[in-house]
Amino acid sequence: MSCAFSPKLPAPHIDVAAIVRRAEAYRSEGADVTDLRCLPSTPFPHLADAIKALRSEFVNRSLQTATQVF
Repeated sequence: MSCAFSPKLPAPHIDVAAIVRRAEAYRSEGADVTDLRCLPSTPFPHLADAIKALRSEFVNRSLQTATQVF
């Protein structure tokens, strides 16, 4: 079984309603998973709210984080 991911969503920079709207649009275009992009140095105070909202809409989600290794 294959899984189609959405383009990476710049979730820390948009509000929860916009995240849900984009996830729904990606799902209608065939995405199985909405990929939330999150960088360690970027505040994402609405992360929990975004995940709860996506969960309530039955959207599969992935949270991508990145750390720099020296």
